[in-house]
Amino acid sequence: TLGYGVLMALMYKLKIHSGLLMIPILGIFIWSEWRCSKVEPDMKYKYYFLAVLLSALGYACMLIEGPPLRIGCLPGPLEGKVQLHTIWHLLSAASMVCIFKFYNQVTVRKKLL
Repeated sequence: TLGYGVLMALMYKLKIHSGLLMIPILGIFIWSEWRCSKVEPDMKYKYYFLAVLLSALGYACMLIEGPPLRIGCLPGPLEGKVQLHTIWHLLSAASMVCIFKFYNQVTVRKKLL
């Protein structure tokens, strides 16, 4: 929202990668699910941990691609064909599939209905 936009503009002005704003959001996401795991000990967290891993790998691709490294395209025979930005989106999409599978567990659906 507005505050996030102002922070993004400030980070751009200071030449700091705006993707670093995701660290607190990811931290809150992981912390909140950790708290819920104490209440629901029978939940299976395989897909949740896989989603966190895929998100972290995608996030690393995004950070490597931007300032100060600005690696961008992969060198060699893949140059111009595969970009880190594309890999970031693919890993993020796979992460969302895992999150869906995690929250679609029978125990979660019973709590929501």
